[in-house]
Amino acid sequence: MRRLGPFGCALILGLMSLCSSPALLQAATLEEAEAAYAAGDYETAYELFLDLAEAGDPEAQFDLGVLYLRGDGVEQDAATGAAWLQKAADQGFANAQMNLGLMYQKGDGVPQDDAQAARLFEAAAAQGHAQAQNALGILFARGQGVLPDPAQAAALFGLAADQGHVIAQVNIAFAFEKGEGVPQDDVEAYRWLFIASQSLPSQTRTQVESWMEAISARMTPAQITAAEERAQAWFADR
Repeated sequence: MRRLGPFGCALILGLMSLCSSPALLQAATLEEAEAAYAAGDYETAYELFLDLAEAGDPEAQFDLGVLYLRGDGVEQDAATGAAWLQKAADQGFANAQMNLGLMYQKGDGVPQDDAQAARLFEAAAAQGHAQAQNALGILFARGQGVLPDPAQAAALFGLAADQGHVIAQVNIAFAFEKGEGVPQDDVEAYRWLFIASQSLPSQTRTQVESWMEAISARMTPAQITAAEERAQAWFADR
């Protein structure tokens, strides 16, 4: 199934992932819903996801919420979309927790509430959700919805960065560059910017490379070499 782009400020993640289900009949129905959605038959997809969502399937609840958020096969309704994401989030579905958290950050379909966003990000982050780790790290860095904690922010950025989350890689780079929550370390800052630059589009990569150049201006050639070797070692471990 095609991946959906952003809905407002909330990035809709992991739509219709091909997760196996304990019940064979349910798995087949999810696959049918996916096929309908991929074919652009949103009304059929809606009916299939609705049946599963009402039966309590968290993935279907999430997918149904996305349909309401996007207005695919149903009238666009952020509040109803949020309600279905909440049902999935209550069952521990990390993508629902992440996206609902973003909705609380913006006040999209739900009251604006940074503290609730933080709780949802935390629940998803505990499951290893990289975007949630980065989003929660940003809240700790800014003191939004949580007490400011640069060390916790840096730790979360590091976890997400190590999973390949590019924004988190830039965030942890600046944490090292500024010495916020971690010891100041230009080698580590350059290393993470180097890693991030390899997967960015040309325009954004140019910006990151300009930051690398600014940091490298105060580094020795040996430090730059060390940073690039650490970056290559990271790629080799992937």
